[in-house]
Amino acid sequence: MPVSVLLRGARIRTLPASLSPVIIGVCCAWATLHTTHHLQVNYPLFWIETVLCLGIAFFLQIAANFANDYSDGKKGTDAHRVQNENQTGLPQRLTASGLLSDRAMIAIIMIMAACACFCGTAAIYYARAWWFFLLGLLCLLAGWFYTGGKHPYGYHGWGEVAVFLFFGILAVYGTYFLVLRSSTILGRSLYSPLAVGASCISGFYAVIVLMVNNLRDINTDSHHKKRTLEVHLGWYHSLQLFISVECIAWCLTVYCAYSLSHLTGILLACCLLPFLWRILNNLKHHSFHSSLATASITIILLTALFILWTLLPSW
Repeated sequence: MPVSVLLRGARIRTLPASLSPVIIGVCCAWATLHTTHHLQVNYPLFWIETVLCLGIAFFLQIAANFANDYSDGKKGTDAHRVQNENQTGLPQRLTASGLLSDRAMIAIIMIMAACACFCGTAAIYYARAWWFFLLGLLCLLAGWFYTGGKHPYGYHGWGEVAVFLFFGILAVYGTYFLVLRSSTILGRSLYSPLAVGASCISGFYAVIVLMVNNLRDINTDSHHKKRTLEVHLGWYHSLQLFISVECIAWCLTVYCAYSLSHLTGILLACCLLPFLWRILNNLKHHSFHSSLATASITIILLTALFILWTLLPSW
């Protein structure tokens, strides 16, 4: 089984969107530790929990990518993606093109899901948050039924809602909770306005990436009866919604930047504006490849900014 084929199925370009929420959640936890006085912290466990949460996101994302490839291929949605990306301009899909057998795809999905479960079980054990098993099960089911099953919710316009919840609220706040719960003596109440704001930011930026994908595929999705939100709304209204999401995402970014690093944070947050504008401009001109590349870079930059805001002194 060629490594290049596996990397194609793993969709490496989607990993920043899955790893970023974990890093942002860790940044929020770090900020909480350094604003709470007289708190005993087990720093080795803090970093062990961080690595485990990154492992969950990494393996779960790859499992979901292979599951989506498999389900879309079996439904015929990816029938136009059987050739190399250099020829069509669209990422080649493994199931539709026959590069991997159904048996191999299922095996990879199960192995990646098992690795995610291992990391999740260890993270839950250290945090003593046993009810997180239910959230873990929900993540696995969400990854499969996005395009799998008889009634996949990704085919009925719920993709953006799911992405906001799983790549935003659950990923960021879940990481924040697990890391602090495992490494400190803090009780069950771990509410943080900063973590809530950061969760929403991460969710909205993930929605931006999904909307670019869905706008690129709006015609083929409609032809194959994949009723995404963009298919329901149409190009014009989807673009208006996209602009609104970008504006809300940046405004929330400014809020978190000010909370973490005051004036320095706000100035650094302005670095995101040219990238957001470029995503929108490329989208208007149907330059989807450039829009997706810029969106991925923006998420990486956002993650780097959260690290800077957490480490830099407040001015």
